[in-house]
Amino acid sequence: MNKQGENKISYLDFTFNPVSGCLHPCKDKYCYAAKIVRRFGSPVDPQGVSALHELDKPVNKITRAGDMMVDPYPYGFEPTFRRYRLGEPAKVKRPSIIGVVYMGDLFGKWVPESWIQEVYTACQKADHHQYIFLTKNPERYAEIYRYELDYRCNMWFGATVTDNDSFINTGKELFQNTGLSGRRHAKRFLSIEPLQGSIDARSLTCIRHLDWVILGQQTGPGSVPPEPD
Repeated sequence: MNKQGENKISYLDFTFNPVSGCLHPCKDKYCYAAKIVRRFGSPVDPQGVSALHELDKPVNKITRAGDMMVDPYPYGFEPTFRRYRLGEPAKVKRPSIIGVVYMGDLFGKWVPESWIQEVYTACQKADHHQYIFLTKNPERYAEIYRYELDYRCNMWFGATVTDNDSFINTGKELFQNTGLSGRRHAKRFLSIEPLQGSIDARSLTCIRHLDWVILGQQTGPGSVPPEPD
């Protein structure tokens, strides 16, 4: 796991990334995860067809200096399941806030349900932590919800939105797949970052059904602030 601190994700103690990679089209625009992979991962043929990869043990590579080291992203940003990392949360004894799969989207349409269940089971086994799940595809939360696993108080389920349209559409999917507002539901939140457009005041009425809202602008080289109304 990666420890978070200054200049990293301020609301997390650690990130837990047994799965990485993403097929959302936004990854080339502002995705910090894709930039990290391009910097530290092995080069991948850009003309190649994206595939799913599973690793039961780390892959090594030789650096320019001739040293042997673990290759963190041997398949670039193609979806990759590192099964050997599933025991990492249990090794951290101090109760912590852990972001799950922040180097990809665990609930992307391309992710096998078996990957989701294995990652979720690993989190259940170390239930002294708080787990933060975040996706652009919250309709897949229903695959966990039907087992009522997400009623656990240490699990948080969020959706990423960036403007008014995604706020309405993705927010609606989040509500529908984590319980109705008048009934028992999971802890849920919206991550409005990077904010790329205005959000209509009428849309904000749904916030009363949320437990948490994260708000942030696009940052880093090449960032474009939202245009004022």
